[in-house]
Amino acid sequence: MLTAPIACALAVTALSPRSSTAISQRQQAERPPGIAIDLVGSATARPERSKGGTDLLLQLGLRGAYLHQLSGRSGPAVGGELALRTFAPQDGGNASVGIDIVQLSSQAGAIAGYRLGLPHIGLTPHLSAGLTNDFLLLHYTTPADDRWRPRWVPGVYLGGGLIGSLYAAMLRLDVAVGVADGRPTYRFDTGIGVCF
Repeated sequence: MLTAPIACALAVTALSPRSSTAISQRQQAERPPGIAIDLVGSATARPERSKGGTDLLLQLGLRGAYLHQLSGRSGPAVGGELALRTFAPQDGGNASVGIDIVQLSSQAGAIAGYRLGLPHIGLTPHLSAGLTNDFLLLHYTTPADDRWRPRWVPGVYLGGGLIGSLYAAMLRLDVAVGVADGRPTYRFDTGIGVCF
């Protein structure tokens, strides 16, 4: 006889906004992105080819970011990011000199933004700045010579973008400008990943 009232009382308690289950769900919905990892596709100007940042180089890579929320559901967020990008070898040069280029690009920087949080949805406009390192392996071929030449091209960048999250899914869009090897560089990033 007492089973039905007890079951109803437990159900009402579980649905209460003050129940432990409701509090846990609310905290999960309000939490900041924390660690975000995405597969990123980039269109990057390469100084060796453009001499002014006009030729775009398509790259793929992995990127990770950490954001620390300074207040509740919405508010300032700060953190850092790391990225690693590469692309398949490409041909360059002219009729007399052939150049094959293999490039591995890394990036490390800081992020500062403002998170606009709704239940299960978050938007974080942000600015980022940091250092880039491009490691290139150049293969020169001429009728009289065939040699490999490594290069290291450090640089700096300043960018901005938007991180959008729906539950654990994340979409991140970024634009950055920088200087590498004394020449301007431009980068457009689109990332799809997860946050937890």
